[in-house]
Order: sequence, then C-alpha cells, then structure tokens
Amino acid sequence: PGASRPRRAAARVADGLRVGFADAVGGLVVMRAVLGRPRRYLAGVTGFGVYWAGQLLILWAALRAFDESLGPVPMVLAFATGYAATALPLPLGGAGGVEASLAFSLHAVGAELSAATLAVLAYRVVTFWLPILPALLAARGIPRLHNELLPAVRREGAAAAGAEPEALPAAPQAGAGEPRRYTR
Repeated sequence: PGASRPRRAAARVADGLRVGFADAVGGLVVMRAVLGRPRRYLAGVTGFGVYWAGQLLILWAALRAFDESLGPVPMVLAFATGYAATALPLPLGGAGGVEASLAFSLHAVGAELSAATLAVLAYRVVTFWLPILPALLAARGIPRLHNELLPAVRREGAAAAGAEPEALPAAPQAGAGEPRRYTR
C-alpha cells in the first residue's frame, strides 16, 4: 500500500499536467480562430481591449482616490506586471499574492507604496467582490438554463457525430437546504 501511494500521487500530477496542457492548447486554438477571423468575432477581439481599458480605468480611479497619479505608460506597465503574476502558482491559491504584486508593481513605477496598497484593495473590491453579488443571484438560474440548453447540445453533438446522443445527466434539483451537486 505504501509503494502505491507515490504512484497514485505521480499519476494525479501527470493527469493534472495533461489536462493543463490540453486546456492551454485548446485556448490557443480558440485564440487562433478568433484572431484569424477578427471581423466575425469582432466583439471578442475588441472585448480584450475594452476589458483591459476598463480594468485600468478602475485602477487609475482607485489611485486617484488616494491622491496618487501615474501616467498611462507606467499604469499599463504596472498593471501588466501584476496581471502576469496571476499566472504564477502562488501558495494558498494566490490569496494576497496578486494584490501584493500589483501594489509593488505600482510602487516600482513611482506610486507611494501606502497609496498603491490601498488603491489595489479598493480596485479588488470593485473588480472582484462587487461582481460576486449579482453572480450569486444569477447562479440560481444555472440548473434551469442547463436543462433548457441540454437538448440542443445533444442534438448538435449527435448531428456532428452522425449518431444518437448519449444520455447526459440532467441538472439535479436540490431540495430545501440541500446543496446542488453537478457531476459528469
């Protein structure tokens, strides 16, 4: 039993790496398709820039709230550096690491560290915590949406494969006080 434990752990790591690699390749395939036909996917292509501009605007406003001002080039540099840190595997799921990297990036390009730290905390409240409230309300409709879309997905999959759709599970209906569980 003791010898199989390292093998199981190695298998889990290998599976995780395989899935991570597959997700990365899948993401690149999607990016290639979107950027290869920018007119067809105009909303997706422009969405990247709009998203970053919105994030930078919120960060700039948070800095201004604490009497700190940076030019556009230092802002983009600090934001991109802090954003790149989100791809790093940080301990505890990255709790605080991203915020610290963004605050230190802002400090490195000229902002006072205290103002940068407060601005990053305000920025995270606006960009992360506030959107959670409407998302939690919208999440209540996910099982209904799942059940509405599942027949269409089955039809499209069957048509593409030229076969009958597999029996996919419907979204479970949770009872009062019972958590919803989704499984494949």
